[in-house]
Amino acid sequence: QIVQWQTRKVKVKEEEKARIKDMEYRAEAAELQAKIAETQAQVIEVENNRRKSELETAQAVQKQFIPDNIPEIPGYDVAVFHESATEIGGDYYEFKNFGNSNLVFIGDATGHGLPAGIMVAMIKSASAMLEIISPKRILEKLNVSLHSLKLSKLHMALMVLKCEQDHVKVSSAAIPYLIHYSAKQKKTKLLEINGLPLGAMSKPIYTEKSLALEPEDILILLTDGLLELENEKGLLLGYDPIITTVENIANESPEKIKENLIELHREWLGENSKDDDITFIILKKKAD
Repeated sequence: QIVQWQTRKVKVKEEEKARIKDMEYRAEAAELQAKIAETQAQVIEVENNRRKSELETAQAVQKQFIPDNIPEIPGYDVAVFHESATEIGGDYYEFKNFGNSNLVFIGDATGHGLPAGIMVAMIKSASAMLEIISPKRILEKLNVSLHSLKLSKLHMALMVLKCEQDHVKVSSAAIPYLIHYSAKQKKTKLLEINGLPLGAMSKPIYTEKSLALEPEDILILLTDGLLELENEKGLLLGYDPIITTVENIANESPEKIKENLIELHREWLGENSKDDDITFIILKKKAD
């Protein structure tokens, strides 16, 4: 019996030691896991700070590509709306003056985020070196520049409009149709100009159209973000509500028309969140 008792006593001690070791092991494992989690959190924080810094830098650079002020275009009143869906947008607009000629650019890069922002930067840089004033020739030159970079699926839709005193010339590379409201006829038409996005092919064919304007005529250049706004029923906005809004207040200023289009945009969107940048430019021919 004494031997059995001693044997059980030894066994109990061994089990107790094993239990203590197991507890110590578990404690060490828990401590190690806590340290790993802490290290991972620190790594994530460093990475997030790096990305935030890069994002802030990219945003600061991109802001340099969006005009702070709308320049005066002789014979026209102008209003602009620009809103990005993400921190770095892919929409682009610009105004250029060459003597008596004024050019208006509006563009939409494929995708969102940094790649789209890079595309906008390249277009801005390339267009700055151009001294030609033909919308068609501008698209051809920019396409050569982009296509030579072989950027795969990165493309740029772009419309260039040249403002003259009594008419405009316009060429388009896959930008939505130009909206033209005729004050004399009190009707709105879409100026259909087709063309492939910049960079998609080596030698695409671009066309240039001329449009005569009367006093109080209205032109709207826009990217597809406004047209493709989806409401809570899954319906896209399209051209018709935009045209109706413009026709109802055609006697107002471009700034007032812009405000009404923004209201249309908000009401159509409802509780939905937009997933694309929205940019539109309104030009109204001044009365003689």
